[in-house]
Amino acid sequence: MLGEISVQVKLIVFALALTILTPFFTFFIPLAYFETIYIHIESWLMLIPMRNFVLLGIGFSGLVVVLMLLAWKRSRYTYVLGTVLLLCTLLIFFQSQRNYIAFQESGIEMLVYGHVKNYYWEDMKSIVYESDDKDGSYYIFHMRDGRAFDIAENGQLKEARGKLLATIRQYGVSYKENYHE
Repeated sequence: MLGEISVQVKLIVFALALTILTPFFTFFIPLAYFETIYIHIESWLMLIPMRNFVLLGIGFSGLVVVLMLLAWKRSRYTYVLGTVLLLCTLLIFFQSQRNYIAFQESGIEMLVYGHVKNYYWEDMKSIVYESDDKDGSYYIFHMRDGRAFDIAENGQLKEARGKLLATIRQYGVSYKENYHE
């Protein structure tokens, strides 16, 4: 019909609107999901890893690509490709919400893509705080069995630094600071 908007225009407008709203969704969805699902009463600090935000941004970009693909041409092949991309995007969305870091009285609990890893304070050998102008600041946790992992410092961790230092002092974990320029 003459006064009707075509499907192609609707798909492009929806893709543009999604592109504009993606930064807001990327920031707020992990926060809301995290506060609703993963909050633990025994945790004194809970962190959302940056990978959650990055994966969610990639997922929304995938949705925009699917919409633009369908706006460009609608045939059997584009529907199949769009469906495959949509399934990949849904998998990325799912994985983007399966990560957190929880500081607890007993240790640090990390959920990494659905796998829980517990690091207990009494099993830690040392913690090294590395700070440099290029890479930012992060903590490297060394375990007695030789394993090590690091956590990037953010505003929340910076505020909870006193509690972290008091906790590791209580368990006799050595602490060292390295500042680089």
